[in-house]
Amino acid sequence: MAVRTKRSSLARRIRQLVDQAPELVAGAIRARLLWADSLGAKCLSLLVRTPDLAILVDPGASAMQPSFPVEESERDELKLAALTAIADCAAQADVIAITHYHHDHYADPSEWPMIYRGKHLLVKDPNQWINRSQWHRARELFRALAKELAGGGEELPLGPPQPVAPRSASDLFPEALREDFGSYSERRRQVLRRGEKRLADLRRFWESEEWVKPKVLGRTSVEFADGRNFRFGGTTVRFTEPLFHGIEYATVGWVVAVCIEHGGKKLLFSSDVQGPTIEDYATWIVSERPDILILDGPPTYLFGQLVSRVNLDRAVKNAVRIAKMLPQTTVLFDHHLPRDPKFRERAQALFDHLASASRASFSTLAEWLGCRPLVEVLTDGTTLEAQHAPVPSTRRPP
Repeated sequence: MAVRTKRSSLARRIRQLVDQAPELVAGAIRARLLWADSLGAKCLSLLVRTPDLAILVDPGASAMQPSFPVEESERDELKLAALTAIADCAAQADVIAITHYHHDHYADPSEWPMIYRGKHLLVKDPNQWINRSQWHRARELFRALAKELAGGGEELPLGPPQPVAPRSASDLFPEALREDFGSYSERRRQVLRRGEKRLADLRRFWESEEWVKPKVLGRTSVEFADGRNFRFGGTTVRFTEPLFHGIEYATVGWVVAVCIEHGGKKLLFSSDVQGPTIEDYATWIVSERPDILILDGPPTYLFGQLVSRVNLDRAVKNAVRIAKMLPQTTVLFDHHLPRDPKFRERAQALFDHLASASRASFSTLAEWLGCRPLVEVLTDGTTLEAQHAPVPSTRRPP
């Protein structure tokens, strides 16, 4: 049931909390998560500053799903508040990173051109390791960028398709392949076979359609970032090869994660690996040993529809593993998870571990701000202000 709140104040109050948020600090790396799902809009937008540059990661937001317990007008208002917060900070950024082409990760340039104008864009490759819907969205994004930033006279730069090297399951997720799923194993083999077929079909599609080429659009330059490192003075911005958006062969496509390093310190932005669900990705995150980790959770609000018990348990187990293996890392664990009033119940093993370990440095953005996630506040019928409390200094990494 949708909750009616004081519409004129809810989004504004949340924006005030965001503006007052303490920075995440590791050496000379300073970061602010500008908005996230625990504040009532689908978003995971991050501003990171080093002595060499400022980079804005995933400058987008979408309205919450209809089941989120506020009226549609308020969901739209929270989305607008998130996008306004992002746009207000965009002027500080030299570089923008877009990890994939879901609408909650990039703003429409026709509505928010100021976010992109004069920036260096490092973006997910729009031509390969991408599903069909994001393939089309990426092209819509680049057309809008050309229209808004290059005076409308720029054609979408296209070239002939390129061959895409095949990759097997043993290349993509060898650790997950070795997992024993018990009675689910046969069902899992069927799912993987179907996924392999979808991937083969997509590969034929990638190799048959014209490819978008990197381009300078007005004062905005665009480069494709998959698997590449970029050096800015003493700062390295490193992108992974494409990772599945959730489970193996996820129909929603691929993302790239981002590591930002300076002076021996590291921030890792997972993008949408959903927990992570795939065991190989948890191993990789632990091996990076980041000082700051921005990690997304599983979409528990889709449990029983698009998320099975087996895969939810995998995601929770992997998040627990990360929490145990990275005890000194400050983790903001948000996106997907706090869309659901039952997210603590459905990820209980993780929150039991955090409670037993007194782990204050593993929290949602709302909790980092001294609040509870908005979905819980609305479900409980309490007020956002009643939940506000000072942020413990222990949440700042050394």
